[in-house]
Amino acid sequence: MQIIDIIKLTKEKEMSTCLGLYIENHIIKYAKATKDNDNIKIDSFGIKFYDKLGDSIKQIIEETYSYKTPISINLSNEEYNYFYLFSLLSKKDMESVINTEFESICYDNGVNKDAFETRYVLVNDLQDKEKVKAIHISVNKTDIAKKEQQLEKYRVIAEVPIGASIANLIDDKETENVLIVNIEEKTTVTTIVDKKIINLQTIEDGTSQILDNINIKENSYLKSYNVCKDSTIYTLKGKDLQYEENEYLDYIMPSLYNIVTEVRKIVDQSLNKIDRIYITGTGSIINNIDIYFQEYLKDIKCEILKPYFLNNIPMTKINIKDYIEVNSAIAIALDGLGQGIKGLNFKKESFSQKLPEWLTAEVGGKSKKFSSKSIQILKNH
Repeated sequence: MQIIDIIKLTKEKEMSTCLGLYIENHIIKYAKATKDNDNIKIDSFGIKFYDKLGDSIKQIIEETYSYKTPISINLSNEEYNYFYLFSLLSKKDMESVINTEFESICYDNGVNKDAFETRYVLVNDLQDKEKVKAIHISVNKTDIAKKEQQLEKYRVIAEVPIGASIANLIDDKETENVLIVNIEEKTTVTTIVDKKIINLQTIEDGTSQILDNINIKENSYLKSYNVCKDSTIYTLKGKDLQYEENEYLDYIMPSLYNIVTEVRKIVDQSLNKIDRIYITGTGSIINNIDIYFQEYLKDIKCEILKPYFLNNIPMTKINIKDYIEVNSAIAIALDGLGQGIKGLNFKKESFSQKLPEWLTAEVGGKSKKFSSKSIQILKNH
């Protein structure tokens, strides 16, 4: 490689752009993010409701001028399993044990392990210092192929689990132990202790049931979404809140109750004190949801998750609520820009990812947010 090519690649590394697409049934959230050294800017963002996924993706590409822009997307229907290993085992032996454990799970469920693409991350076992815990993520290859088919004309560089990606929105100086409750189609709960992700869980309840039920009456997912956005939920101290009758609260409240109940179980079972709970996702557009969570989780500060880098932007120039609506897309875009946990990318490595480490490695910065000697990323091949 010539010197001029290396200089060009270095400049591109200093300032790069990625389009994050968070895709679920009927809804696409998108955010185009640019990273200039340690500064992050969201160039464009929004939400689309679709009948034909391919058509909506094309519209987003055109509207954001992202014809050649790298794209990062979320996985669908990922499953999380946990395996416990002795820390003295070699990486090869650990990989062998994890593969065997996953194969056993597949056998018990009557499925073929070869139908799944897998990744895992090793973290310290908080109960036993002589062991490590493998957070194992598996995705049906058919689900991956379906999304890739819709995006085959574009430059997809990352396919990542939202449960891990959402942590990209937390300041790397954060010293508290936190839960991130991301209420999308399903709800993912990400536990972060001492700046490290130690647990990823899925709660089946989410906005899918809410929007589907409202849609039966409204016959429009856009209208159903706006119903949620205009809804103010009641709390146990309802007299202290302005409250108007809303016929759709009966569709909203049961799912939120199930979610907050499961979150409380996670808090109660945690071996570490949880200091703060961040709420994000489509569910966060419902007015007073943070107050609702606060009443059930009394001693833990509950608040809506605001991306850390927005603190550097004057409030007069942005509408915070608009950004928060697309948090999942922003988080996924940041993964495409090199932040977050390495090795959880389910996309086949591109040419740029195969470049020598000395040429592509970043020194310091957010990309090392959750890295330490206690975390190792290994891929199944």
